[in-house]
Amino acid sequence: MALKLIREDYLQVSSLHKIYYAEYGRSDGIPILFIHGGPGSKSKVNHLDFLPDEVSFRAILFDQRGCGQSLPSGEVKENTTSDLIEDIGKLRRHLGIKRWYLTGGSWGSTLALLYAQAFPQKVEGLILRNIFLARQKDIKWLYSSLGAKQFFPDKAAFVESYLKKEGLEWSELIDYAYKKMMKGGEETKKQLTALISNWEYGLMNLDPPFHLTQPEEIEEEEIHSTTIYCHYAANDFFIQDNQILRNIKAIEKIPTVIIHGRYDMVCPPEQAYLLHQHLTNSRLIWVNYAGHHLGWSGYQWMRELIKGLVKEEESKKVK
Repeated sequence: MALKLIREDYLQVSSLHKIYYAEYGRSDGIPILFIHGGPGSKSKVNHLDFLPDEVSFRAILFDQRGCGQSLPSGEVKENTTSDLIEDIGKLRRHLGIKRWYLTGGSWGSTLALLYAQAFPQKVEGLILRNIFLARQKDIKWLYSSLGAKQFFPDKAAFVESYLKKEGLEWSELIDYAYKKMMKGGEETKKQLTALISNWEYGLMNLDPPFHLTQPEEIEEEEIHSTTIYCHYAANDFFIQDNQILRNIKAIEKIPTVIIHGRYDMVCPPEQAYLLHQHLTNSRLIWVNYAGHHLGWSGYQWMRELIKGLVKEEESKKVK
């Protein structure tokens, strides 16, 4: 059942940035914040399909700085992980919410974990999918001669053709792309956006895409998205290496459910397993026939996990 839009608006979070947000469901429902992936992606209304019909929610979507409908679009100034964490806090206060549930996948799971570690007293529970710990080894998995390339040599071939032409190694691609996205011409930006998008999107599903995006098909929003992605990846996501696991004690009491595709080639499953091993108050569910996109069975699992966690925690309050 589709949730009703309560309101949508902008929140000024700095002198430069204002972020778009939208509320769905019921104003007196259980608050849950959806944190989108990327970095550089945007909120999606279809993520609300994760919510079970049996529970009344006040669901909040928002676009991170420079993303989606947030303004200015594609802006990387004053755009770091700590800024995004502070923005989540500002949004909570703006909406008058004392405590809420957080859910997010991939980069969204990273931000959810980091926010929870910074403000554990504000988090009722975490529902995370496709865990991304943002360690050095996690980005090297995608952009090195090892890792994902070993599973997709054919998909890597078009990337390596570009690298050879530019005299680059795999490990140099993100820094090179970031410089070009900031100062290159429009044609170069479109070419790099198509290159990076086709490589990562090609790893997301068990079934290959029917069509590779051509540079001439790239639109401005996609350029902005890739610019922000490269901005974060080139700067080690603005966090210390292995920061999440080293600070895990801060969230050990927060009830957490984790769901991960067994064949996720964007965020290898080891990350979900390690997080689960470090969090004794967590439950881990594998979707055995899924990659980075969880598919229909993953959506069903998400509904059940959210329903179970929320009902259990809310019943504790009544007692």
